[in-house]
Amino acid sequence: MSRSSRSASNDGDSVEAAARFERAGSDVRRRMLRSLEPQDVAGLARELRHRYLGLASQSPVEAREVAEALTDLARLSRNAEAGALAAWTRGLVAFQLDGNMATAEALLLEAASAFEAIGQPLRAAATQVAMVGVLAVLGRYDEAAERGARARDVFEATGDHAAAGRVEHNLGNLAFRRERFAEAEALYRAAHGRFMAVGDRHQLALVSTSLANALKWQHDFRGAQAAYEEALELAEAGGYAVIAAEVEHNLGYLDLLRGRYGTALRTLGQARQRLEQLGMATQSAEAAKDQASAYLELNMAAEAVEICERLAPQFEALGMRAELAAVTATLGMGMLILGDAPRAAPVLDRAAELYAAEGNAAGEAATTLARARLARDGGELTTALALATWAETRFAESGSAGRELEARWLRADLERELGRLKTARKLLTSTLAEALRRTAPGVVSRCWTSLGLVAQAARQPAKAERAFQEAARQIEEMRAPLPAEEFRAAFLADKLTPYRELVRLCLDDPGGSRAEEALVYAERARARTLLERAPARFAAAGPELAAVATRVEELREELNWFYSGLERPPDPGTAGRSADVDTLDALAREREREIRALTLKAAELGSGAHGDAVEFDVDLMRAALGQHTALIEYVDMGDELAALVLTGDGLFVRRDLPSLVTLGARLRQFRFQVDSVRHAPGRVRKHEEQLTARALRHLAALYDGLLRPLAGVIGDRRLAVVPTGPLHHVPFAALFDGEQTVGERREVSTSPSAAILQRTLARPVESPGRVLAMGFANERIPLVEDEVRAIGRIFEGARILTAEAATVEGLREGALASDVIHLACHARFRPENPLFSGLQLADGWFTARDAAELTLSCQLVCLSACETGVNNVAAGDEILGLARGFLAAGAPSLLATLWTVDDQATASFMGSFYHRYSCGAGIAESLRAAQLELRAALPHPYFWAPFVLLGRW
Repeated sequence: MSRSSRSASNDGDSVEAAARFERAGSDVRRRMLRSLEPQDVAGLARELRHRYLGLASQSPVEAREVAEALTDLARLSRNAEAGALAAWTRGLVAFQLDGNMATAEALLLEAASAFEAIGQPLRAAATQVAMVGVLAVLGRYDEAAERGARARDVFEATGDHAAAGRVEHNLGNLAFRRERFAEAEALYRAAHGRFMAVGDRHQLALVSTSLANALKWQHDFRGAQAAYEEALELAEAGGYAVIAAEVEHNLGYLDLLRGRYGTALRTLGQARQRLEQLGMATQSAEAAKDQASAYLELNMAAEAVEICERLAPQFEALGMRAELAAVTATLGMGMLILGDAPRAAPVLDRAAELYAAEGNAAGEAATTLARARLARDGGELTTALALATWAETRFAESGSAGRELEARWLRADLERELGRLKTARKLLTSTLAEALRRTAPGVVSRCWTSLGLVAQAARQPAKAERAFQEAARQIEEMRAPLPAEEFRAAFLADKLTPYRELVRLCLDDPGGSRAEEALVYAERARARTLLERAPARFAAAGPELAAVATRVEELREELNWFYSGLERPPDPGTAGRSADVDTLDALAREREREIRALTLKAAELGSGAHGDAVEFDVDLMRAALGQHTALIEYVDMGDELAALVLTGDGLFVRRDLPSLVTLGARLRQFRFQVDSVRHAPGRVRKHEEQLTARALRHLAALYDGLLRPLAGVIGDRRLAVVPTGPLHHVPFAALFDGEQTVGERREVSTSPSAAILQRTLARPVESPGRVLAMGFANERIPLVEDEVRAIGRIFEGARILTAEAATVEGLREGALASDVIHLACHARFRPENPLFSGLQLADGWFTARDAAELTLSCQLVCLSACETGVNNVAAGDEILGLARGFLAAGAPSLLATLWTVDDQATASFMGSFYHRYSCGAGIAESLRAAQLELRAALPHPYFWAPFVLLGRW
């Protein structure tokens, strides 16, 4: 209520009496009431209600305590006015703090009836201010509008403009929830004028926030920014902590719409944290809903889906239908991005039903736009076009300018796919102009990409190139501020087309003189987050981050226990996986998901720093290669695989290579041969020649596709290979030309990108003076301690840690001051969660995430364990696995394995490798010699071919 509507009990004595009553226990409260007249009891109740209103936006916890005191006052005194005020206040608690709309409605009705009964019609009308909001959340919009209009008439007739303004504010919220943004804006402005006239700064802060929201969704970003700043200034001046946190949350979403993704993530994360600390569960859930939208915008669909699946039951239980519709729509869109169309379709149908029940045409249009994308993916272009056109019209009618632009871009791009290039170009050009005017960078980048594809189809390479360059520039500008590698990698995943097509345009140049440009463009989109990676640590500053770090350590301890259980040998009497193993696996995945969420939270709060990427320089790379090394970079252009070969003599291009699909099939056939030996090693002794010939046949096919077409260029040079897609799992040294393997002729190394190789080659080469060798054996790998002790005999002064001394902390401490780090132990690759792939040490598991937190100045890391070089390969050739962790930490050379290795063969290989390396041979040279020596004893590739070198040779 406005200050003018309070009774005369607002003097100092009444304020003090209210404070004493609030602090007192039940017995003291009874004694206080016995000394008061009925009018004084009513005055005390009014003062307590006023205290609640002041605290609700400052300290929700204290506000609840005041509401409880008022309820106690009504119960003890049986005063009718106190009872009505208590019901009103409890209704506000249910609405504002708990988000329990059913309870709020019942209490507000009770209060209105009580006020009518004691002859206070104005207060009865005042309860309808909150009731409008409650009914709006429940989706009963017509009833809400009717009650609001009646209440406003009452207040205007009595000249209570503050109360009339509050009604208009809630009527504006009603329109906003139905995404009628222009209507909402008009109502908010009317309320704003009333609050200005009466000088109600608290209500001004609230309505300015709402006005900014309406302007934001109409893409009036400048107006929205000004209104948010006004609201924040008022909130901070008045000490309205809840309003300030909500303004911060909305500013984060404004930054998201403006494409300022780094700032948006940080602001949304901070606001959600503040709302949680203030005990505002419903508002915190709404902030989480917007955070899911942010994740979806950044292609982090798995995280968005997880948030929405958690929020949907909460909103449904609270009867918050509009919020439920929003999270259901986001859930369906996330499933689409994850490629789960069968699950997405019914979820989107459910969202459409909820929006229809709300009378929210723009919400229905959002689900229709998702349906258009689904139809497009299924090749139903005409259907997709009709759906996109319908959605665009509905967005325009609601004033949802940003989503209208998204729908218009999709419509234009569908016209392009249907071959109507003139129509597509005209529509894309106008959409681009509008997106630039309205500051919609995501639509801008998509329009430039589509214009490039239109120009390509029209055989206008110069126009296409300019458009793709603009698209790439816009993408990189949006991506740069993102705070952590997960965000930057995901963001780039669906935006590789401009880079791929720029490579193609350069290679298509008739003069053939733009190959170097093609290589640079390929590098701009390859393994970028690994190149930019700085060691990821939780910043010590701030209690929030300290709490995150503490929780992560707790989760890691729990994960170690679950992982250990998963690694226990199965019961011999049990067929297949046991229920216990399935339970442990589920519990482990749950902890992994929470650690990932906390890592993202830390990044959002400001600790996810990343380094500056060193841009790839062709001349520097050529100089580093010299005359003895050839760099082969394989480039996937969607429908074509090309190889760019850089040597000291120049850059050469080969484009007629087999497709990645064909090569991937050959690779799987080879791995089948390897796995058959691994599962039955005794077969090798009986059928060694036959099994080896089969494996070599597949390796020969891979050689014919990948290296034979380049033989004239590479000559007898050492090879530094930058693979793409499934080629990251090819053992290039084992490829067979029909007479010899590649490793018999030359040294071979690989790298996730040429830029990463360039960075590792810039590191000074030093002799391996300080060696850390760790070994932790189990029943499957009993020889690792012998392997480690043999290294101790090769390197004088080596630090040897075996058995119980081979701990995680021992690795962390020893790695900082070592030139060579050798880790011989059991490893586990987790394809469903590759950054939790790990090495088993005496006291737990050391994961890829743990490795990335190291700061290494070594020469070599050797991971003498199974599958340590296996990675999931994400878009942009981001490798995700153990290798990524150690490369991110600064290892210039990494010796790893591509499949599960034989214990005895590995021990023999490592002894041979280190003997040569300790005598001054290079890493690649030592690797080659050790492989040839092992092959002479064990010819099948299973034994000698899994060892690969990543990085500097």
